[in-house]
Amino acid sequence: MKTSGITIIVFLRAARGFLFDRKIPWFGGALPPAEAGANYMVATRRRCWIRLFMVIIGFGAILAVQSIAVGALSLLPSPWALKSLWPDLAAVQRNPRAFPAGYTPVYRRRDWKRYEHDFGAAVTASGHVGGAQDRLVLAQRLLAQATAKARGGLRRLLCLRAFALSFHYRAGSAIARQAQALYLGSITLSNPVQVASLWRMSNELAYPYVPTPPADRLRCDKLAEASNVQLVLDLLAIGQINAAEQVVKQLGVHETRGVRADAPLMAAMATARVLVRQTREMLAYLAARCPRVAKDPRAALDVYLYARFVLPRPGLGAAMVHCWPHGTAALLEHYLRASPTHPAAAFRAARLLARIGSALPPGILHDRVLFAALRLYRGFLADPTTASERIQQTLARIAVGQLIGQGARPTPKLSPLAEFLTPSTRPARAAAP
Repeated sequence: MKTSGITIIVFLRAARGFLFDRKIPWFGGALPPAEAGANYMVATRRRCWIRLFMVIIGFGAILAVQSIAVGALSLLPSPWALKSLWPDLAAVQRNPRAFPAGYTPVYRRRDWKRYEHDFGAAVTASGHVGGAQDRLVLAQRLLAQATAKARGGLRRLLCLRAFALSFHYRAGSAIARQAQALYLGSITLSNPVQVASLWRMSNELAYPYVPTPPADRLRCDKLAEASNVQLVLDLLAIGQINAAEQVVKQLGVHETRGVRADAPLMAAMATARVLVRQTREMLAYLAARCPRVAKDPRAALDVYLYARFVLPRPGLGAAMVHCWPHGTAALLEHYLRASPTHPAAAFRAARLLARIGSALPPGILHDRVLFAALRLYRGFLADPTTASERIQQTLARIAVGQLIGQGARPTPKLSPLAEFLTPSTRPARAAAP
């Protein structure tokens, strides 16, 4: 790792008054008085060596602090506890759930207060003295309110509570499935916090001990597996690999004969398993490279590519560029920033990415880097200002074919829940908070 010249100059200027002593003849100072004797010279030299040693230690401390700062940057965000994603499906929910921050929650505190104001007393009474019929009537009221007036978080909360009151009873199976369908239509499929509740609902309906009618059992099995795949994809997209590994282990729990006959769903399940395995292999490769980023520019480049093209982490990428300000990562960052307005920079960045990606081991990092080069080449070819650059146009077309053959591919675009989204239940692009 290189230390900037400004850091060195500032440190030496600060140490100047401490190190240079006018009474030390080795540094140009005046000679001591003759009567001082040899003892004075010995003490002065000893003090000089001590101060020089302390300056060296201080300069080494600067390098150590910079290394620690780089090492403190993690490849992944803070892990989630998987249980923090699950909804409370008890008949009587005492307190609102706390969901992970950073994403639109299933419901907010104001939605909970509205629910408590309208239905809190009735739900509590049904849990203490009410029977099955009372709970089903209350579930119908919740579902009617969610369908008619509620929006956003309040609708999702009412659907969850209606589901919790009805899914245990054979007579309430229809109400539970209606609540599940309405919930599916009110969520954002790219939000793992909201998709987790859908998977939990689907999982409960698909279990044999739940009195789901045989005619609807196959649909519940498929929806449970599809929501599992969607949740795994969403967790991988935000770097929650530990949670994704726990969820993907549940794939196959409801893999009945009817589910195996659904080829697109089985392909999506297999893709989810492969993505989790490849992500773990990539992280193991990068974890072995991280301790070397301060000494090996190639290791810093690998971490930079991960932070730039796999899981966007601007702070981590900037740290790698700062480690090696004259390395390949800094050069690539310069080209990428200039590429939107300068086609020549886009061509250079694509050529550099193609060369770097070809040297990476097979896996997600290799595929994403090559795909980034492919996109830059295609953008260069589509730019009308580059039509006169015949040689570069030809080289770009040749490179596009080579990159496709080498395995350049983006993150798979899977829609496992597409067949369950009817026009009435298809969610909007952005769910209401």
